Amino acid sequence: MAASESKMTLKLLIDTTNNKVLFTEFGKEFMDFMFSILLLPLESIIKVVTLGNTLCDIGKLY
Repeated sequence: MAASESKMTLKLLIDTTNNKVLFTEFGKEFMDFMFSILLLPLESIIKVVTLGNTLCDIGKLY
């Protein structure tokens, strides 16, 4: 079975003297990806970040 391939495009206009993003342009695929990250439960993110180690402060939340 062939895997479908989707591409995300993201265009940035950056002011290099002030290190600021002036303009962004992106497609629907990029926005869907960003929303899917926001829908992840906080518990899953904490487990991935800490990897079972509670040395960092975010691990103490779990």
